[in-house]
Amino acid sequence: MALVALYDTFQLPQGTRSIRVVRLNDQSPIGLGVELELRVVDFDAASVDYTALSYMWGDPKQTACVLIDNYPVEITRNLCAFLSEMQRQHRCEWFWIDALCINQTDNEEKSRQVQMMGEIYQRASKVMIWLGIWDRDPLLIPRLLDKVAKVLRLSDNNGEGKYSMYTAAELDAIRDLCHRPYWQRVWTVQERVLAPKLSIACGSMHIEWASFLSNLARHMGDMFTQDTEDLKALNITLQDSPAMQIINKQTSWENQRNNQGVTIEDLLFQYRLLQATDPRDRIYALLALVTPPAKWWLDANPDYKEPTPILADYSKTAIELYEYILTLKYPQGAKTKSIDAEIVAGILPATLALSPNDTKVKEIINQYFPDGWDPS
Repeated sequence: MALVALYDTFQLPQGTRSIRVVRLNDQSPIGLGVELELRVVDFDAASVDYTALSYMWGDPKQTACVLIDNYPVEITRNLCAFLSEMQRQHRCEWFWIDALCINQTDNEEKSRQVQMMGEIYQRASKVMIWLGIWDRDPLLIPRLLDKVAKVLRLSDNNGEGKYSMYTAAELDAIRDLCHRPYWQRVWTVQERVLAPKLSIACGSMHIEWASFLSNLARHMGDMFTQDTEDLKALNITLQDSPAMQIINKQTSWENQRNNQGVTIEDLLFQYRLLQATDPRDRIYALLALVTPPAKWWLDANPDYKEPTPILADYSKTAIELYEYILTLKYPQGAKTKSIDAEIVAGILPATLALSPNDTKVKEIINQYFPDGWDPS
C-alpha cells in the first residue's frame, strides 16, 4: 500500500512528457538506512539535470527497505548497495532509476515511460553503470588501465621502451569485472549505447568508460600485445568475456547505423542471447536502437519503405506482441512477396519464450505459410 500511496502522491500528469527523479536525503545519517526524496519534472524543460543509472535489478527475492519521502519501499539489495555507496560518497544529485521512477505496477504508465527510455538515457547529464559491490583493492583496475595506456603508447613508438607486467591480482580483477551478470542483461545495451557520458562504478571504484572501452578494445587488437607473451595474458583474459563481446557488438551497431540503418530484426539476431526477466523486454529494450538508413543509402535505394515502429505496450501478452509485430511487418499476411521464415517461426518465438509447439504459435505461423513450412 505504501508504494501505491507514493505514486499517487507523485503522479505523472496526463498528456505531458514528465518523469520522476530521485535523490538521497543529505540530512540522513550514514549507516542508519537510506532515505530519498522523489519529485516529478517536465522532461522537456531545459533545466532537467539528472544521472541515469544503468544496472541490473538483481534477485527480486533479496530485498531491503528504504524510505522515499517517508514511505517505506522494498527494493533489491543490488540497488540498495548502490544507494548506500552513493550515500557514503555524499552524492546528492538527482538520479533516474527505473525501479523507483516508474510505477512498475501500472502497465499504462510503464508503457509510456519505456517508450521514452531511449531519450531518458540520451538526455541524461551522464549515465552511471553500477556493477555491484567490490571486495577487492579499488585501485587494481585503475592501475591496470594505466599500464594498458602505457603499453599502447609503447606500441605507437614501435615497442621501444619499458612497460610494467600485469599482475595476477590485476588480471583476476579485470576478469571479475568483465564477467559480471550486468553485461548479459538486454536492457543495459541501449543504456550504454545512447549515453552522452558514461562511467562505471563498482563499490567505491570509479572508472571512466572512454578509457575502459577504447584502451581494452585496442589492446586486444594491437599487434604488439599479441606478439608479447606477458601482454597476451590480458587479451586471453578478456577475449571470451561478456563485456568485450558486448563492446564489439556496439561497434557493429555504430557502423550499421551510419550505413544501411539498423532494424529490429538485426538487433534481435545480434542480442538474442541476452537476458530479461520479462521476455517482452527482450524486444522493448532494443526499440530505441532501431535507426533509419543514412541519407546516402536512401538515395541509392529509392524503393525503401520505412517500417511501422513497434511501441512498448505492457497490456499485450507475449503471444499478442508476437502477432502484433508480424502484422506490422507483413500487413498483407500470406500475400506478402517475401516472408522471412526464420523471423516468423524462429527468432521471434524464441525471443518471446514461446514454444513452437504451442497451438496459438502454430496457428499464427500457418497464417503466413498456409501451404506448410519446412523448418529445414
